Amino acid sequence: MENSKIPKISVLIPVYNGEKYLPETLNSLKKQTFKDFEVVLIDDFSNDASKEIINNIMENDNRFILVEREHKGGNAAKGIEYGLPYLKGEFFFFMSQDDFIDENMFEKLIEKQKQTGADIVIPNCHFYYGNADMETVSKYPLNGDYNKTMSPKEAFYLSLRWKISGFHLRNMELVKKIGIVAEYFNSCEYFGRVCLLNANKIAFCNSNFYYRQNNKDAITAKPSYYMIDIFKTDILLYKKLIEHHFSCFKIFKRLKELISSIRYWAKFYNDNSENFNDKQREYVKNMLCECENDLYTLCIQRCDFFNLYRLNKIVREVCIDK
Repeated sequence: MENSKIPKISVLIPVYNGEKYLPETLNSLKKQTFKDFEVVLIDDFSNDASKEIINNIMENDNRFILVEREHKGGNAAKGIEYGLPYLKGEFFFFMSQDDFIDENMFEKLIEKQKQTGADIVIPNCHFYYGNADMETVSKYPLNGDYNKTMSPKEAFYLSLRWKISGFHLRNMELVKKIGIVAEYFNSCEYFGRVCLLNANKIAFCNSNFYYRQNNKDAITAKPSYYMIDIFKTDILLYKKLIEHHFSCFKIFKRLKELISSIRYWAKFYNDNSENFNDKQREYVKNMLCECENDLYTLCIQRCDFFNLYRLNKIVREVCIDK
């Protein structure tokens, strides 16, 4: 670490069999114009060359730290939960093992944080498909005015549809206050969005984070029974809209989207049930039923009889075997 016992930024990267893209990820970190950071890599029992790649970079750069789990985690959320106690920095940044960043990204994030005092600073986020194929999914604020800041509630709402991504510099005190309970495979989505909702304000910088989409081995690239967790996480985030007194229009709009999701996830279950074992089928059915009950309760509590009717109609259509 350069001239600092406590790094300015702690980067956390869960690792499992990441040898294909891990060198590019780590090289993008080594090339940063801002040097005062640590990179904590949480290895989840990799059986490829991942640990060798990490050990090679650690020989010449003590900012990179390898932590090997004692028990299997299985997803990024559990990697974050396991890794948080190891982080020493003033700010937190999360990356997957196949993402990469512009050389000046940390420099611009820290510069903007100093200017604004914001708990969270967000770079541009691009879905990266390889070579020059990219889709800009998160480039805020609107009209390219990076001098503006955003309120926590506005940023939270935009993040629900990935208008604002989950990859951002966060105040470490905020991160550890919020914490993460890795109950679902995508609990990291909930964690990042709740951090937005509890920040003092959100700022933006004009540098780029590249969220890789062409990794066929990524956990999110392979449809599986546990992806039903996404629906449960969405309902938990919807409850935050109610708790924090968002407008009736935003609550209503989001509920319509959730009710429509029942059809999607029930179809996913019906189309793939033969590929699941008994335990997995039971997990999916129980999660669908739990999410249905959550939505019924929320509709009744809000006297939202229109959406209660729509919910009943969709549930009858999909005929989930309880």
